[in-house]
Amino acid sequence: MDFNLSEEQQLLVDSATRFMADHYTLEGRRRHLEQGSAFNSERWQRIADMGWLMLNVPEELGGLESPFVDTCLLMRCLGKTLCWEPVLTSGVWAASILARLSDSPAAGDALTAIAGGELRVAGLWSGFDSETGVDFPISANVDGRGNWHLSGQVPMVVDGPTADTLLVPAVAEESGEPLLLLVDIDGKGVMLDRYVLIDGTPAADIRFAGCTVPPAGCIATGEDVRTLLDVAADRARLACIAEAVGIMEACLDLTADYIKNRRQFGQPIGNFQALQHTLADMFIAAHESTSMLFYGLSKLESSAGERGAAISAAMLVVDRALKEITEQGIQLHGGYGVTDEYAISHYHKRGLVLRQWLGSADFHCDRFMSERH
Repeated sequence: MDFNLSEEQQLLVDSATRFMADHYTLEGRRRHLEQGSAFNSERWQRIADMGWLMLNVPEELGGLESPFVDTCLLMRCLGKTLCWEPVLTSGVWAASILARLSDSPAAGDALTAIAGGELRVAGLWSGFDSETGVDFPISANVDGRGNWHLSGQVPMVVDGPTADTLLVPAVAEESGEPLLLLVDIDGKGVMLDRYVLIDGTPAADIRFAGCTVPPAGCIATGEDVRTLLDVAADRARLACIAEAVGIMEACLDLTADYIKNRRQFGQPIGNFQALQHTLADMFIAAHESTSMLFYGLSKLESSAGERGAAISAAMLVVDRALKEITEQGIQLHGGYGVTDEYAISHYHKRGLVLRQWLGSADFHCDRFMSERH
C-alpha cells in the first residue's frame, strides 16, 4: 500500500482541515450542545457542496465513487475537530449500502439526493453485537397489493432524529426472507423516542406500528441483504477507526501543549519524566491505531472472513488505544480535563460513543477468533 497522498487526496485533507477550523470550533460545539444538538440544514448543504457526501456515490448518479481511503482521510479530519454532522451515518453507512443497489430506482434516487445534500438517511441495524443475538428485529407482512406492513422496534438509532429516511432491514413473516426497505421517517406508524448521547449526538429508539411501505420501497430481498449489511458495517467501522485516529491525534496535541505550559514547582510539568513517558505511550498507541486503520483498508476488498478478521483486529486495537489516550489526556489535564471548558473532555465523550458503536470489544474478539480458526 502506498502511504503517500495523491494530489487529489492532499487537496481533500487541506480543504477539510480549513473548513473544519472555520466552522467547527470548541465554542461552536458548546453552542450546538446548548441548543439541544439542533440540526442546521444550511451547514449540511455547505458540506454537500464540498463534495464530501459524493465520495461513496457512483459517478453515474452524480457522485465521485472515490477509493474508500479518501473517506477515511476525511473522517480523520472530522475526528480532529469533533464535527457533529451525520456524515458517517448518511454519507458513509447508508451510501455504502445504496451504492450496491443503484439499479433500484428508489435506491438510485436516494443516492442522488444524498450526494446533493437533499436527503439524510439513517440505518436501523441490530445484531452487530453478539450480546444481542438479534439480526432483524423488524417484521414485515405483505398484503395482496405488495405493500409491506412493518412492526417492531430498534433501540438507539444514531442520527435518527435528523434523518429524512430510514433504511430498515426486516424479515418477511411468512417466508423468513430478509428484506431491506426505505421508509419515510415522517410516515404514519413511525414513532421516535428522541434523546442525545453523552457526546451530544442525536439518537432515537424507533418503533413501527401500522407502518405501510409501498412495493417500490423494498429495495433488496434475500440473503444478499445480510451481505450488504455486513460489508457496509465494515466500511462504517473503518470510518469510525479513522475518526478515532483523528480524535487521538487531537488529544495528543492538546495534552502536549498543556503540559508544556502548565507550571508547577517553578517549571513546566512537561519536564517531569513520568509525564513524558505517559505522553510517549499515548503517541505509540495512536500510531499503532493508524497502522491498523491502513491494515483494515488493505483487506477491505478481500474475502468476507479475511476482511472481518482484519477489521475486528483493528477495532480491538483502536478500542484500547482510544480509551488509553482520552483517559490519560484527562488525567494529565488534572481536574480541569473533565469540564466542558476544556476540549479534552469533549474528545473523551465522543470516544466513549465510538467505542460502543458497531460492535463491542467482546463481539470483535469473538469474530476475530472465529475467522482466524
